[in-house]
Amino acid sequence: MFRQILMKIMHSNLMHRKFENIKNVLIVIYYVQLYGVCFSNLFSFINLIFLFKGVNLLIGTENGLMLLDRSGEGKVYSLIKGRRFEQLNVLESQNILLTISGKKNKIRLYYLSFLKNKIVKTQTNDGKRPAFINLGELQGAKHFKIVKYERIKFLIVALNDSIEVYAWAPKPYHKFMTFKVFSQLTYSPLLVDLTIEEGSRLKVIYGSKYGFHAIDLDTSNQIDIYLPSQVMFDHLLFIFNFDFLVK
Repeated sequence: MFRQILMKIMHSNLMHRKFENIKNVLIVIYYVQLYGVCFSNLFSFINLIFLFKGVNLLIGTENGLMLLDRSGEGKVYSLIKGRRFEQLNVLESQNILLTISGKKNKIRLYYLSFLKNKIVKTQTNDGKRPAFINLGELQGAKHFKIVKYERIKFLIVALNDSIEVYAWAPKPYHKFMTFKVFSQLTYSPLLVDLTIEEGSRLKVIYGSKYGFHAIDLDTSNQIDIYLPSQVMFDHLLFIFNFDFLVK
């Protein structure tokens, strides 16, 4: 099954773009072939895979989060149990793992030091820092994107009927803080991105089931970039690259 999916991807025009996830798929197939049924039993409920520290794989499933250690004997460590994971992104300099997870699709930030302690078990939790924090009261997140502009890291989140933009605030705050909220959208977003035009002009680009759209962060003006006359999208790939839409 994985081989058939990979062959379809390789023979499609998607391979003409830069997709890191293709490399992840190749790695997964390699491990299925190498370890056989031992790992293949996991893939019936895998939602996503994230390449971590160049070699290790973070695996989000319907029932938890796992780490596949490729630096040693290929051990699988269970990091979080009983929680569904839809999207992952590691921010090492901030010591956080950003996720869409849980039954209500919340944005939850896990501390990497907490996850590391579950593997090496050399650190002690002093009780002052929790294992995770939620991004406010957000629920129903569909997709997020991290974009760095100058020294600022922006977090763009697609919700059911709105898009929210956050900016990372360093110490003493050490958290994402609300930057912009766009609640009156014509179309419900499925995935989001942030582009920088002319060196300083920021635009949120998002895809819906009807096409692709943009929001100017300064003026809040909304424009339709591409609206096909008859095609409707039920799903959009999170590995999609928006660059060609804004050039």
